[in-house]
Formats: sequence, structure tokens, C-alpha cells
Amino acid sequence: MKHFFIILLILPLLSTAQFFDTDEVEWLPHSVGEKKWRPLVGFDSRRSFFQGRNVKFLGLRFGAEHRKVHRFGLAFFGLRDGDSYDDVSIDREDAPPDAQADFNVSFATLFYERVIMKAGPWEMSTPIYFGGGRMIGEYRSTTGQIKTFLDEDFSVLGGGIMLKYRVLPWLEPGLGGGYRHAFDSEKEVKKTLQQPYYVIKVSVLLGELYRSFIRGEDTQL
Repeated sequence: MKHFFIILLILPLLSTAQFFDTDEVEWLPHSVGEKKWRPLVGFDSRRSFFQGRNVKFLGLRFGAEHRKVHRFGLAFFGLRDGDSYDDVSIDREDAPPDAQADFNVSFATLFYERVIMKAGPWEMSTPIYFGGGRMIGEYRSTTGQIKTFLDEDFSVLGGGIMLKYRVLPWLEPGLGGGYRHAFDSEKEVKKTLQQPYYVIKVSVLLGELYRSFIRGEDTQL
């Protein structure tokens, strides 16, 4: 949780005129570059809080970009495997006292992202998304069988703020934060998913990578 609040404190400082060259800063730009439309394909990941733990959601985005300031499309996210939870209440007769829970969480969303500030290779944007997914919880019974104790669908609505730095046309590290609201789901699922999230990532833009190396185009930062 502390990472989320640290990022929220840092972002306003980074967006001030003292941090950028005043002549470079453009708020709510109408267009960047010459091309109006281009495909948008890239890896996306974010960190959040799940069952009181800091976890990582891996993602992939498909869509389109208009004038390099409007981005929209479809994104898929999944909770990284490998973590077990021993502080989850599993109300099953065949669950041992020290049973650990394993979760499989995946969801798909429609997203829209608007660039609100551009300063050379820096940009700040406000992404929003809406979608739904499924959460499955499993445990190992006293007989050694893997059984399901939770299987629920859910809907999510989220938004936040992102700051990115374009190192190369296809490579941009970034950080940001936001909030994810879960609804139309059971109380336990909502409590687990309805959390702040923070993003510390390095994005690989597959479309730009293809244009730079395969087609040999001179792409702009």
C-alpha cells in the first residue's frame, strides 16, 4: 500500500514546470506527429494488492492509437501464478487446518487512455477501463485432491494516472497509480479486488518494434 501513496505524491512533482523545460510542456495536446492512426499492441503489467499482499498482474493490450494522444482497445490481465495464501478461510469439511489457497484471477477490459501532458519524450496520461473476469480459488484436501472452494465472476471499473518516458520508439518505462472498483460480485470477491493499484513497468510496444526493425521505418519518439 505504501508504494501506491508514494507514487501519488511523486507524480504531481514530476509534472511541474520546474521538472520539464517550460517551452516543451503541452497540456491536452491535439496531435503528436504526422500519422493519424496506427495499431497498438504491447505488453502491460501492473502491481496491486490481493488478499493483503503485493501482487503482479500480467497483461497484453490490443487496440489503436489516434494522433498519438488517444488510445483505446481491449486488454487482458491475469494474476501471476506461484503464490499460496495461508490466511484465507476455507469453509470445507475436507480442508486441513493449515490449508493454503491458490487463486487464478483473470479479466478482460475495454480501455481508453488520453494523453494529458506531453514534454519531449515524457508524457502523462489518464487511462480508464471497464470489463469483467473470473476468480477461482483452490485448496488441497486432506486426501491430497485439488478442490475448488471459490468460483465467481466479477466486473471491474478502474482509472488512474500514468507518467511515461519514451527511451526508444518501442521502449517506455513508466509509473503511475489508480483505483479498481469491483461490483456485481460476492462480498469476499469485491473486498479482494476493490483495491488501489500502482504501476512500475517497462512497456515493450510490439507494433513500434516491428516498424523499427522489420520494416525499417524511422519512427518518432
